[in-house]
Amino acid sequence: MDSCALDTVIVLNDFCHVQGGASKVAIDEAVALSEGGADVIFLGAVGPLQFEVVAFRLQDEYNVQCVFDTIGVHTARWVSAADPRKLEEFRIKAHGHLAIDHSDALVYLAPSRVNLELTLERWPELTFAKTREHLAG
Repeated sequence: MDSCALDTVIVLNDFCHVQGGASKVAIDEAVALSEGGADVIFLGAVGPLQFEVVAFRLQDEYNVQCVFDTIGVHTARWVSAADPRKLEEFRIKAHGHLAIDHSDALVYLAPSRVNLELTLERWPELTFAKTREHLAG
């Protein structure tokens, strides 16, 4: 790993069973970081995590400082289209809610259920998949 890389990454994911799409993205990214040489610790919970408690325990028990970055994501959907022009148009219009997963697949990160429903209505030419097959290579 180069001098700017992180040696250890802790991925925290709350509401794992409720937000399956977002959880899948978090898990895939944790796997990609691990495959890239980082020591990854993945912590998932069924309810909301008490992040302050986790931070305290990491510092107190392991002498590890942590920083939490939150994102407002209700769910994730993998996006595809038969027409590459429509997909590019969507990329331009929704750029603030898009991510690329570890295998370079486009992912739409819906900030709310309402936003997801409106997006599905406005982009009927696109496919928004709840899951994505990942074959070990």
